[in-house]
This record gives sequence, C-alpha cells and structure tokens, in this order.
Amino acid sequence: MLMVIIGAGASYDSSPDNPPSKGAVMVYRPPLADDLFQPGSSFGAARGQFPEFHDLIPELLPRAGRSLEKSLQRLQDEAASDPYRHQQLTAIRYYLQTAFRDLIGRWTQTTAGVTNYRALFGQIRHHRRDSEPVCVVTFNYDTLLENALQLHCGMEFNVLDDYVCGKEFQLFKLHGSQNWGRYLEGPIPIEISQGNTDPWGRPHEIIKHAGKLSVSNIFAVDDSVAKTFVGPPLYPAIAIPVLNKNVFECPPAHVQMLTDLIPRVSKILTIGWRASEKNFLYLLQRLPAVKIITVAGSVPEAEESLNKIRLLGMPVLDTECFANFSDTIAERRLDPLLST
Repeated sequence: MLMVIIGAGASYDSSPDNPPSKGAVMVYRPPLADDLFQPGSSFGAARGQFPEFHDLIPELLPRAGRSLEKSLQRLQDEAASDPYRHQQLTAIRYYLQTAFRDLIGRWTQTTAGVTNYRALFGQIRHHRRDSEPVCVVTFNYDTLLENALQLHCGMEFNVLDDYVCGKEFQLFKLHGSQNWGRYLEGPIPIEISQGNTDPWGRPHEIIKHAGKLSVSNIFAVDDSVAKTFVGPPLYPAIAIPVLNKNVFECPPAHVQMLTDLIPRVSKILTIGWRASEKNFLYLLQRLPAVKIITVAGSVPEAEESLNKIRLLGMPVLDTECFANFSDTIAERRLDPLLST
C-alpha cells in the first residue's frame, strides 16, 4: 500500500504554472506554517474580522529564531489558567477557517483548477496495479486535495465517511479542515442559539462564551449541514498549530481506520511535510519495512524529514530526497517508487 503524506509546503507549491522555485509571487498562494498570520491576501481581511486576538499578533508574526508553533504552544499553555487566552485561541480557530475558505476560493480561480495535486493523482493512477486504495494523509486545512480528487476521479465529500471510503483514494485530514465543524453540546447561551439559522452560529458570541461551552466529538461537513440545519451550531474543526500536537482534529473512526492501515503500508511519499507531528509519528511506529521518498522546498529540507522518519526504527529499503513539488511532478521523479 502507498501512503502519501501532505504538508503545507505542498499547497504552497501547488501551481505548476507559478512555482515558488521560479520566483513567482502570487497574492493568493497558500501560506507556509510560519506565515499563517501575515496580513497579505485574504488573510488580512480575515484578521480584521476577529479583533479578539489582535493583541497576540506581535507574537504570531515571523521572527528569526522563533517558530509559530512555539508561540502558540505558550499561549495554549497559558489558556489553562486564563479564560481570556481561551477566547483568543477560539478566535484564532475562526480566523484560520475564514482565511482559508476565502483564500482557497481565490487560489482555485487563479490556477483555474490546474494543480500539482491533480497531476500527482494522475501519475499514481497510471502506475496503480493492485486493488488497494492509496492512503492520503494531510495536515492542511485547505480543500485543494478534495478539489483534485473530485476532478480526477469523481469523489464526493458531502459527509465525513466520503473521505475515507473511496475505492481508489482514502483521505485522512488529521488536523481538520476549513469546511469541518464539531457540534456544540450541553447548555448553550441564548445569545448563541436564539433565532440562529446559520450552522456556524454567531462566531463572536461563541468566542465570548468559549470557556463555558462544551464542544462535542461529533464532526460534520458544513455544506451538508447548511442544507438541513436545525442546530446546535458548529465549532471550527481546525487544530491550533502548536508544538505538542497530542490530539487529532478529526473523527475518532478516521484515526482508528488509519491506525489499522499503517501495518499494510510498503511505500511512503511525503510532500511539503516537516515530520513534526509527534502523535502521527507515534502511529507510524507500526510501519513495516518501507520505501520512502521525501519532497520539500530543498533537498536538505527533504533529508531532514526523511531522517525524522528513519528515527522511528522501521527497516527502510530504499530512499530518495527531492526538491520542489512542481519540479518533481514535471520530471516524473516519482515513477520508480510508484511503479514498484
């Protein structure tokens, strides 16, 4: 079985017409992790919608020697004893959801739907000889993978089961998605529920009451909910990008299915993934002997990801490290892995 692991670097380099390696500057290019709070493109507009976290922005902007994950980890630790911090982090969830929803719509228009993801799935499909589905794991919030799979092989993503039940590809979004939510449960303040006809409720009221609300483990896709919405409201199913990511932001059934699939994996392809998600690396300790290709912005970055996977201790049969998603796809560098 082939497992494809997708990180932020893959969406950043998702346009074959305008790869970052050629110096192309695109207003609506999906950001890398450390740039999630930069004011450019539609992210600036989304920032303006959620002033509840504006006093945190100086800590969230890129600075030499400091990662975004480290800054957010400190803020999350502080939230354990500071209700205001809890409200701010809830506002960040809504901000990320709004920013990606707006950005990806514009990026899709900019690229006219032509992405390296679609080309990747085409190359995989060309070499696929067995009946086992390809396991695609992503930590990205965007829906570019869904768009590519829908265009490429007609997959639909109306409900959560659609993601993991495909005959050719199964998609696991471990850190949630811009169009996923979890239902609120228990007593809900009247300001949030009364007269509400939107499945996302009233975000600013939810942020204000964040410390008193209970968020269920029942997930939903917002498009399907919007057609039949009767309440309660949804809470953004998006994982805050912190250092110690000890939980997944996806249905437990998806995690269990992925856990059961891992011992069957014989080939791993990573694209734009820094291999820093400790809870997922823990799951990968169940891997058997594997062949691995890593793709990143540069060969040293790809080698760094490969070395982190090697530390898991499974037998590694063969490896390759490549720079740039666009170049890797255009030059058919993956054929040796995909054809075996």
